[in-house]
Amino acid sequence: MSGRGRRWRNAELVRERDAHSVRRLWLWVLIWFAALSPMGVYLFEQIHYARVRIAVEDLRDTRDQLAERERRLRIDRSALETLERVEKRASALGLEYPDAARRIQVLESPGGDGLLAHGAEDRP
Repeated sequence: MSGRGRRWRNAELVRERDAHSVRRLWLWVLIWFAALSPMGVYLFEQIHYARVRIAVEDLRDTRDQLAERERRLRIDRSALETLERVEKRASALGLEYPDAARRIQVLESPGGDGLLAHGAEDRP
């Protein structure tokens, strides 16, 4: 058989799109998506919950550290505010008690709307 009687065409074959197969494929994709989407939502919620738990623990640690720091600062402040230490520091700086004529007494006003200052000459 020689090729004289037939002529071959070297054109590409184009398959027609089978609408039934495409619909079946999309149906399977939809079924798989519907089956797996609750698991995806569950995983998302679990990851979010874990991140929130970690953030809460970090905030608790920060709160505890701040409370400890505040406690230490209060102790340091009370040690710095002792009368003996203040008097010692004042004498080291050369400060003295003022005489009675130079003292000013600050009182709260009876109406609660300000402070009153009385010098030595204003005292009753």
